[in-house]
Amino acid sequence: MTMERLLCMKGGMGETSYAKNSILQRKAIMKVKTLLDENLLKLMMLKKTSNGCWKIADLGCSSGPNTLISISNIMEIIHKSSLKLNHKKLVFQIYLNDLFENDFNNIFKLLPDFHQSMQGENFGACYMNATPGSFYGRLFPNYYIDIFHSSYCVHWLSQGLVEEAKLDLFNIPIYHPTIEEVEQIIKAEGSFIIKTLKTFKIGWDANLQEDMNDYVVDRKMRGVFISKYHRALLESLLIAEFGENIMDELFSRFAKLIQLFIELKSPDLMNIVLFMTKNS
Repeated sequence: MTMERLLCMKGGMGETSYAKNSILQRKAIMKVKTLLDENLLKLMMLKKTSNGCWKIADLGCSSGPNTLISISNIMEIIHKSSLKLNHKKLVFQIYLNDLFENDFNNIFKLLPDFHQSMQGENFGACYMNATPGSFYGRLFPNYYIDIFHSSYCVHWLSQGLVEEAKLDLFNIPIYHPTIEEVEQIIKAEGSFIIKTLKTFKIGWDANLQEDMNDYVVDRKMRGVFISKYHRALLESLLIAEFGENIMDELFSRFAKLIQLFIELKSPDLMNIVLFMTKNS
């Protein structure tokens, strides 16, 4: 089975689904909103779109509501900026992209409420499309998309097969580059100009204590939370190698190990925020 058929977040709306266990990713999206605002305003001052239609692609949209938060943030910024610049009423063409096994239906069920909220803001017409496939290959015609957005996706490697159903040979195809590596690769490839390149940290537990005013988040809560979002990310890959029967026990043990680990250290994820424009 190819990696493209395995690398999908857990679908549906169940207790262990990605939709229910992606608070960390949502917090990261909201944390970069100010930078998104600044960079999109600069882009709008330079770029004109044909017929006032902005084509926006979210690469790695997954199956929960986070992608619609990202899209609505982008639409809001463009809408407000267009009013300041006296542009005509806008049209948005949105492309939600992920691999073929992604639970797109889960996103589609959220669209009626999304469209209703957009109408309330008078953003103009908004057309949604699902675009299944790997963003390491071609998804759109040349010079077609105005804005690409991607969050918590490019750390997944684009190639390789899991070797054998043996623990000592099992590999998860994830790589987290340093900011220096990212900058070097982009400059060496030469197709893009880096406008913003920054980093920020967020705890493995999505800084849960910030959301809890009435009580302290203990180690057990943090361990369970971290275990559940890892399960939402990796379960499909692990089931393909080791079967479904061990999943509950596996992540129960993982939660207990995390509890021991965070006694010694408060682990953080280093996030890279990157805005680029195409080199003309």
